[in-house]
Amino acid sequence: MDKSPAAFVQHSVPGRLRIKVPDKRSDPQFFAHVERELAECPGVTSVSVTPMTGGILVRHATGEEEIAACAEERRLFDLQPSVGAGTRLLQDVSQRLRPLNETVSGIVGREIDVNAVIFRALVFLAIFQLFRGRVLASTVTLLWYAYTLVIWPGMPGPKQGRADRGASGS
Repeated sequence: MDKSPAAFVQHSVPGRLRIKVPDKRSDPQFFAHVERELAECPGVTSVSVTPMTGGILVRHATGEEEIAACAEERRLFDLQPSVGAGTRLLQDVSQRLRPLNETVSGIVGREIDVNAVIFRALVFLAIFQLFRGRVLASTVTLLWYAYTLVIWPGMPGPKQGRADRGASGS
């Protein structure tokens, strides 16, 4: 049995759901099949696909969960939890920094809050770009990544990091 490809919600508003299936990009047969099958799901009013970009646009009168369940039941794709591109970048960076965090923690004898360090670095870089006059592109982007880091579910943000340091007596 073939495993369903991973799919991600790129954008969602009531009545519209934009999905990306990166592993099936440029596969017109896969997307033609998905278009036919998803159109039969309850609550789906229309489906349009763009195989070149790996995109699926679903117009619906139901919820994201129902569409995901229908796609899974029909083995079309496995819809992963909604995560923005910036958050995926932060997840990747955080995972790659985990071994460094463990090494540094072993050397200094206490746990380092890598997310708090990254947050502070992003805010510093945003301020630096602000003084350079690059407000709209660089500053806003860096501040958005810093904000995303703080609200990222399941990861310790600066507030939790401060509380942890206070509890350890450092």
